Amino acid sequence: MNSNENNPPVVLITGLPRSGTTWLVRSLNQHPKILAFGETHFFTRRWVRPSRGGRYNSSGLKRVWRNLSSCPFWSAVPLKQDLGKRPGWFSRTSFDDLPDVLESARQIAGPNPTPAGVLDSIGRAFCQREGKSVWVEKTATHGKSVLAIARKMPDARFILTMREPIGFFRSYKFQGSQSSRATRERHARRYHPFIAALVWRLTYRATRKLRLRHPKSASVFIMSNDEQRRLALEETCRILGVAPDDAMYGTCGIKVNSSDVSEEKRPLDSSDLACIRFLCNVEDPGLKIQMDLSKAGVFTFLKAILTLPFWFIRYLR
Repeated sequence: MNSNENNPPVVLITGLPRSGTTWLVRSLNQHPKILAFGETHFFTRRWVRPSRGGRYNSSGLKRVWRNLSSCPFWSAVPLKQDLGKRPGWFSRTSFDDLPDVLESARQIAGPNPTPAGVLDSIGRAFCQREGKSVWVEKTATHGKSVLAIARKMPDARFILTMREPIGFFRSYKFQGSQSSRATRERHARRYHPFIAALVWRLTYRATRKLRLRHPKSASVFIMSNDEQRRLALEETCRILGVAPDDAMYGTCGIKVNSSDVSEEKRPLDSSDLACIRFLCNVEDPGLKIQMDLSKAGVFTFLKAILTLPFWFIRYLR
């Protein structure tokens, strides 16, 4: 996995979008030894299949670094206490520093690394610049792909966050108070309840299967209260082999995404509720839907499905 046996395992934070991954990253970055960075999409849109033997040849490696050179790692905004702003992962690394960081990562990775070696080299290069010693990577949308990621990187450890369907829909539909008005308006044009339910369903099923098939590799947290948040922080520290630090608990009471916006300002209509009822079947007690959905009927659900072609045309505009 990493360059030597004494290094901690690669730790990936993912799960359901809008479920607390941003909060977790920002809190971990308060720890003096942990660097959390993310949104690499290393296993999806920037994935490059290695050659036989699981290592990259020269042409494959060239594609890997070219793909990663377009990744901002969300470093354009420095680390700030105000979690209502668009998050930046770093305190010493700016967007303009990324080419130097990637060049350092190339040197660390060497000529024929594995995918794990590439990701590790990036984490170590950022750690060198930030003065940290261990790292974690976060891409929230990797949640529905965790089984495929586990096959690609079998020694990886996963910190998975989930959220009950009603809370997820409210956050996903309205995109939170920290997003700009233009961002919210663009998302509103592209929002469809069936797609939102599908995101929740695919992620939920993937995380459940990962826990069943790789129980020692996956830890799932429902970030709805401070106890779960503390457990997620402490489990990440345990896996990384560092002691928890009081500094990372300072954000436990801070709300992120749209969690601090009243329900009245985030109304769900009958189509939303129907898609939740028929697609978001919950088996975990901690994700139980706290709302009566019996009035959200099959007709409303079918009507939502019939609007998908019109949504698709609007999405392409």
